[in-house]
Amino acid sequence: MENSAYIALSRQSSLSNELNIVANNIANANTTGFKREGMVFQEYLSKPKHERQQFSFVQGAGLARDLSDGSLQSTGNSFDLGLSGEGYFVVDTPQGQRYTRNGRFQLNADGNLTTSQGHQVLSGGSPINIPQDQGRINVSKDGSISTDDGEIGKVDIVKFDDPRELSKAAGGLYL
Repeated sequence: MENSAYIALSRQSSLSNELNIVANNIANANTTGFKREGMVFQEYLSKPKHERQQFSFVQGAGLARDLSDGSLQSTGNSFDLGLSGEGYFVVDTPQGQRYTRNGRFQLNADGNLTTSQGHQVLSGGSPINIPQDQGRINVSKDGSISTDDGEIGKVDIVKFDDPRELSKAAGGLYL
């Protein structure tokens, strides 16, 4: 195959990957806690056999996740929490602890605070249980949850030295 065909094929392959990423960004634009991604490209120069025969190829070098804050909106649900700045909520899944920026929480039948997928939100490494007959529920800015009868717990929020090293998992979670 001609070298020019290899060059064109390398670019088309990279563009195809970029199109898949853009489609995923569009599909998840309204997903709470979703972080947009973009393709990072790099140029690969072939070693010339002759002085004038150097070829430039395009390679996908990886993904860049946009970690900027989204807008916070009031939902009317007292269990919906939002993060401003760094940090991730810690949830317990069958695969172990995972991290999320999606703070759309609810109570399950046992009174445990969970994600919409049913993963328990953690406080000190344990599930947060909110008894139904405790009166008004308050959540402070630092994530402390209390009722009229006293404090229940504090939502675990963790920060990472480099959040770009987190791997995507299913359901808007990271590991």
